[in-house]
Parts: sequence; C-alpha cells; structure tokens
Amino acid sequence: MLTIALIDKFPILRKGLSLYLEEHYEGVTVLSCESAEIFSTQYPGQNPDLVILGINQHPSSGETENIGTVKKWNVNGKVIVYDEKADPTMIADYLKAEVNGYVSKQNPISELDECIQAVLKGKRYICPQVLDSVSDKSLVKRNASPEDSTP
Repeated sequence: MLTIALIDKFPILRKGLSLYLEEHYEGVTVLSCESAEIFSTQYPGQNPDLVILGINQHPSSGETENIGTVKKWNVNGKVIVYDEKADPTMIADYLKAEVNGYVSKQNPISELDECIQAVLKGKRYICPQVLDSVSDKSLVKRNASPEDSTP
C-alpha cells in the first residue's frame, strides 16, 4: 500500500491534490499537513513512501531546510518538490538536498503523475520546463567570454 505525505501551507490545494491522488492511485493513503515541522507531531511514527513538498512564493534557503526536516523523519522516503513557480535558480540547491523529483504547480497534472511514477521507480525527475531552462543557462555561462564574467 502506498502512503503519500502532502505538505503545503494552502488547505484548498492540499484537499484538491489529496482527492486527485486518492482517485488515481488505488489504495493510497494521503497524509496531509501544512508544514514539514509539524508533520511528525501530527502523524507520529509515519514513514510515507513519498513526500510531496509544496514550495510557495519566494523560495529561499529555508526551503532546503524544510527538505532536511523531511529527510529527518522520513529517512528512506522519496521527496518531490512541487513548486509554485518553476525556479531554475533553486534546482541545484534542491538536488544537493537530495530531492528525487521537481515539478511546478503550473505544470499539467499529468506532469506530476509522470514525476510520481518515475520517483517511485527509483529515478530522479525534473520537469522539462526547468531542465530546459537550466541547460540554457549553463550554455550561456559556458559560452560567455572572460570579460563577460563578474569577479
């Protein structure tokens, strides 16, 4: 039986996504909570197979701390970041924090399904929109002349 923790500060989003997951993943248990910090108190002893962590406006280093908090109470579980806006500048930090998947809340729901399936199979998944943007930025940096770089 699959257990998914859904962490996002917006209750309507949590409810809608919970209903979707329950409808599309047979036998799934969805544990919904507003923050990573209170999950272990609200659901003591739970070790979900997958955590979908909602990131909202203005991501910061605090978000990687949230990922660390999730990893403390869910050592072997997989983590998907579900970001309000695709943010290529944060993807390296998320990957360093050992996130298994990354999608934007602006992606179609089918994108989240692809991500969930890949992550549950042990693969890492980054939505194409962010992957393309990260690749483009890497190419720009690689092709820049030395005088274009800042000290």
